Amino acid sequence: MRKFFATVTATGAILFCAVPMAQAQTTTLQPGPGQYTFDGMAELTASGFSPNCNLELTGDVATNNDGSVTIDVVDGNVTGSGLCGVISLDFNPAWTVTVPQEELPTTENPTRPVVGTFQNVQVSYSFLGFPIQCSSTPAMVEATFMNGASGVASSFTFNDDIGSRCAVDGTIDAQQDIDVLVTGS
Repeated sequence: MRKFFATVTATGAILFCAVPMAQAQTTTLQPGPGQYTFDGMAELTASGFSPNCNLELTGDVATNNDGSVTIDVVDGNVTGSGLCGVISLDFNPAWTVTVPQEELPTTENPTRPVVGTFQNVQVSYSFLGFPIQCSSTPAMVEATFMNGASGVASSFTFNDDIGSRCAVDGTIDAQQDIDVLVTGS
């Protein structure tokens, strides 16, 4: 009986050691979590007029316990000539997007595009001195994030409606590059 138990125990130990253990995946932000600003030219359409303006958005970027990444856009502005001055952005509450770990770029595919939808987007414009909301409720706006590569900064590309009255179309680049990578398998 002892010999049988020893054989079963030894066989079980060998099988246990032979089974590869899954390596945990880790999401990293390079250079690290923090506040980042993206800016660039974007066509901002509001009730028939479509000026090309400089769009600047500043957000807090962090990883979550489940490996996802959350961005809370807490500040920004629209600048430029002409009608750019009539467009206003509201960040109360913050514009927020959370992207699950399985949709993030990996070390094997670091330039994988990441599509996410910002929640709570509030934009307005003035018409004859009166503010008009682009949407009657906070809108959802889709954007595509790309890690920087070969000297090109990380970026967000927008091409979506903001409610029923407005739209955004353009790419804004990181002023300080930030890359998101999932490592492990």
